[in-house]
Parts: sequence; C-alpha cells; structure tokens
Amino acid sequence: MPSSALDHLTRPTQARTARVSSWDQRGRNQDYWTTPAHSSRVLADLEGPGRITHIWMTQFCRRTLGPGLIDPLEADTVAPVMEIHNALGVNWEEPDPDYYRKVLIRITWDDEEEPAVLVPLGDFFGIGHCMPNSYQSALFTVSAKPEESLIFGGSAALNCWAPMPFNKRARIELVNENDLPIQQYFYIDYELFPAELPEDTLYFHARWSRSNPCPTSRPTAPRSTSST
Repeated sequence: MPSSALDHLTRPTQARTARVSSWDQRGRNQDYWTTPAHSSRVLADLEGPGRITHIWMTQFCRRTLGPGLIDPLEADTVAPVMEIHNALGVNWEEPDPDYYRKVLIRITWDDEEEPAVLVPLGDFFGIGHCMPNSYQSALFTVSAKPEESLIFGGSAALNCWAPMPFNKRARIELVNENDLPIQQYFYIDYELFPAELPEDTLYFHARWSRSNPCPTSRPTAPRSTSST
C-alpha cells in the first residue's frame, strides 16, 4: 500500500503537546526578547524524549539615526509597540541590512559537544543575501511585508515545520554576532513522549559554510609567439 505524508493522522499517538514562546510574563505587551550585541540567549531548553514540530519567528534589528522616543537598547525595560512609532515617524531608524547573516540559530541535541544546527538565521529559513521575500514549501515558509520585501534587512515572519526529534534534551539558542541588539518574537511547538525514541531515529542537522572571498580559477590566456 503506498504511504502518505498524512498517514500518522489515522494512528493514535501518546504525546503531550507544549509550547515555549517570548510572551511577556509580566503581563505587559513586550512579547519579544532582546539579545544584546555579541551575546547569546537560550530560547528553549527542553527535556525529552520529544520532538519539535514547529518554529515561528519574526524579528527586527534597527539602527537609531536620530532623536526619538524609544532607545532600542532599553527594550528590555519598556514595552512599546515600535512598529506604530516607526509608522508615525516618531523614531528615526533604519534596519540593519545584514543582520540576517550576523545572527545565528544554534541547536544542540542530547547534550552533544557540537551543535547539530549552526546556521545564520536568514539562511536557515531560506532568506538569501539578507533579502526576505515570501515563499512557501513543505518544510519552510517566509512571509515578508510587501513594503519590505526584497529589501536588505526587511521584516518577515519565518516558519519551520521540519520534525526535530530528541531523546534527552533540546537546546535552541540565538547567537548575536552583530554590533546591534536584536529583538526576537518566537514560539516553538513540541511534543513529549512517555518512552524513548527508537534507536534508528534520525536527528535533524543543518550546517552553513562559505569562502569569503571565494577563490576562482581563471583561464590563462594563450601566450603569443613570434618567429624571425
């Protein structure tokens, strides 16, 4: 009988669903976390056995150019709706055009010494060259604001639906290698199981690397000859 990606819907599963998110636990409206420049922050530290089923993120990283009511460096202690202030022109800011490459997502399974995922945030979700544009696929989606689509550092909502199982522990971190703080909204959906995963379970891995500058081999022009 041919299999389907939806076959699991017809079989019972012993699992407890849960979520971690950036909601403001003080009851205010600051539903994002700030990761300062050149630092990291743990978004989720989960005890298994379990499986991450969905990651949603949206974020902003802006440079203040002139006077305004809000200092992004104070975002941990205030709860402004910065999008409204920017729309009204109260803040004179611009997005960092390269922060999608300067901020990394790092995921470690079962207390391994090396992370299984270490990728720039934008590249992990399929944003090439820090220019978000809307697209949909089976495992990843990006939804960019129309006015910020294909703009370096534009705002976008990011989704990952790739299943990520773990037996003992899952640790998800945001690593900010930028000179500016990043404000991150997120939630991470996961399942917890009563028994350990089968031994043949495959874990999710992702790596990113590049050569900068990238060496090239240019064809050598033929030498000219002369005779007398």
